[in-house]
Amino acid sequence: MPSALMAARAGGLRHVPVLHDCGPVTEPANPQAAAFSRWFEALPALADAIVAVSEATAADARALAAKHLPGIPFPPVSVVPVNGRTDLPADGDGPVPEEPFVLLVASLEPRKNHVLAFRAWRLLLDRRGPDATPAWSAPAAARTATRPPSPSSRPTPT
Repeated sequence: MPSALMAARAGGLRHVPVLHDCGPVTEPANPQAAAFSRWFEALPALADAIVAVSEATAADARALAAKHLPGIPFPPVSVVPVNGRTDLPADGDGPVPEEPFVLLVASLEPRKNHVLAFRAWRLLLDRRGPDATPAWSAPAAARTATRPPSPSSRPTPT
């Protein structure tokens, strides 16, 4: 166990990492698979608990632990939505636009398939016109989606 974590625990602190997704392991050919796998395998020894950003991520984590870490007690996984709010009304009276909308929040990496999202937006733009189609509000993502990635832009595990 790293000495910084041991010192923190001695002071009463607990290590509770946030798990955004298990994509580096569940998606084929992910360049971060090896690094993520090592981190995930260390969770039973290092984490006191885990916070997942969705029920799907929590289920993926539990399934991966059962498959790859059989017999090893896995830290408890709690779900806290990315917006941090658990008080949204169940009856649909939340802060939702009246018209249908799409919200894509993701890091720029191939497994997030921004190209598909950009193509869908362009299809809506072509069919409905600019006055009836919301703006693509991520210029960097649009530029990335319209050109092939260079070999030097691929993410590498650190």
